Amino acid sequence: MKFEQVTANNFMCFGENVEIPLGNQGLVFVAGENLDNKAFADSNLSGKSTFFDLILWVVFGKTFKGVRGKDVIREGTDGCIGSLIVNGKEIKREWTKADKNMLYLDNQEVTQLTIEDFLKTDWDSFTNFVLFGDSGEVNLFGNSPNKKRFEMIRPFLNFDKWDLSCKRAKDLYDELAKKKTTLELQKSDNETLLIKLESDLNETATKIESKNSELKTFEDVIGQQIRSVWIEFQQLTIDIGKLVGDNKVLNSDKSQLLTGQFAKEQILQKLREEYVRFETDSKKLEKWKVERETESKTLNGMSSMKILCQSCKYKLSQQSKSLSDFSGVDKNLQENSIKMAALTERGTAVKKDIEDLKEQVVKINSQLESNGNIIEEKGKTSETKSLTIEALKQKQANFKVEIEQELTVLKATQQDTELKVEELKYQNLNIASDLKIIERRLLNLGFLKDVGFNNAGCKNVELSLVLPHINKMIRNTVYSVFHDDYPLEISCSKLLKSGDSKAEIDLRMGNKYIMKSKSERRRIDLVIQIALAALLPTPCNIMGFDELISSLDPKGTEIVLDLLKSLIGNVVTSIFVISHNQVEYPFDNIITFRRQNGKTGVVL
Repeated sequence: MKFEQVTANNFMCFGENVEIPLGNQGLVFVAGENLDNKAFADSNLSGKSTFFDLILWVVFGKTFKGVRGKDVIREGTDGCIGSLIVNGKEIKREWTKADKNMLYLDNQEVTQLTIEDFLKTDWDSFTNFVLFGDSGEVNLFGNSPNKKRFEMIRPFLNFDKWDLSCKRAKDLYDELAKKKTTLELQKSDNETLLIKLESDLNETATKIESKNSELKTFEDVIGQQIRSVWIEFQQLTIDIGKLVGDNKVLNSDKSQLLTGQFAKEQILQKLREEYVRFETDSKKLEKWKVERETESKTLNGMSSMKILCQSCKYKLSQQSKSLSDFSGVDKNLQENSIKMAALTERGTAVKKDIEDLKEQVVKINSQLESNGNIIEEKGKTSETKSLTIEALKQKQANFKVEIEQELTVLKATQQDTELKVEELKYQNLNIASDLKIIERRLLNLGFLKDVGFNNAGCKNVELSLVLPHINKMIRNTVYSVFHDDYPLEISCSKLLKSGDSKAEIDLRMGNKYIMKSKSERRRIDLVIQIALAALLPTPCNIMGFDELISSLDPKGTEIVLDLLKSLIGNVVTSIFVISHNQVEYPFDNIITFRRQNGKTGVVL
């Protein structure tokens, strides 16, 4: 710890902006002047001891005098501030009349524990080995009671580490035991869950197999139905095709018959026309014949007339004979009659043929109609069969989709369950591995558990190991100062017991020490104290003694101051000596605290 400077504003009797350098000051005499009270014309109540209280208050929030809280605020002011530069960082403490305490490290508000961790010290170590004073003589190791001695020795013993180690060991044992129980329960739960999950897997596999079987059975049945209907559909298609083919033939035949019928009707028409022609011709001939007969009769009647000459009668008779000669006409009429009879006969035959053709056409139409009805019926049946096939296929597809959806869910469930099983098995492997590690660690901690995690024995071992080293250091330091052997020995007359936090520490001095004067014994005690300070885990660059030399004679004072001055070096660079007496000695520096007008300032 390198203390560089301490500053005060209205702390106790100090005024504003009181700055005191701490580092590299050598041996410093701290004097005082009280100008406010003639009764204390010397240094009493000047604020010398407040110098140490200021350092303690900034670091720990309390003083040698036991002044705390807002009592540290100088009367008539609203608050006080103290700051300390250590290792290049500023520790600052503020206190207001509102009883508000603020502690900062490099302008960051912190806790007391943070400051002590930063300085790696506590109140006991600091007041036993850095600053000495308690409104009286300095309590050195030699003239301190057992309780105080134990407090001085404790920083070298690492008891806190033993306590922390044992606590951590117990906490670790309890934590591991709890974790073991938790892991065992978890493993048991996992195994129970594994049994259930494996049962679920078997059940899911059975369901999947059942669904696949159900799908196959359904597809077999529906496939058979589709094949059966398809065969019927194909047969209907064949039948319809055959009927359509028959109808084509029938239509062809019908077309031929109608063509024949038309031809026959054309022939019949021609026969009729021929017949009409002959009939008309015959009628004309008959008419002509009647006309000739009438004319013949007329001429024949005229020929018998008496008035006519014989020649006229002859001519008329000849004309009558010529007119009554119908042989050619009769022949023509006979021929026409024969031809008409032939035409009638032929027309009758043609009519019969036409009727036969019509009858055949009717039969064909009937057959076509019948076939059409059958085709229509079979077409409807075929369409029904086709729809049935499509419906069966759709039913098959829907059922397949439904089953596949169920299978997808089952397979997803199966996969999730398998993953859970694998995860649980992996967890159990890790748990088994962790349990082995925990059991091994618990076995290693078992010896502590067997003794109930009692660290008293460990502390006694620590005492037995550290005390010889301390004794050797003390004897060597005393010899280096006084050039004489002193049988000094620190021992523990009463070992620690379980639950105790203190031991009885004795300092065996020997007759050579006892026979010395008080001043000489005090010098030896001081050397012992300095030797112990050298053993601190974190040495400090300053030391301070309040009233250390007040009760010494001039010779003893000089020896002690020489001893202190000899300590100034690389580690300890400043030693502050407070005394209300004036001392004639070549100090490196003198600091005077002067009280005037109700507040104390510093004169460097």
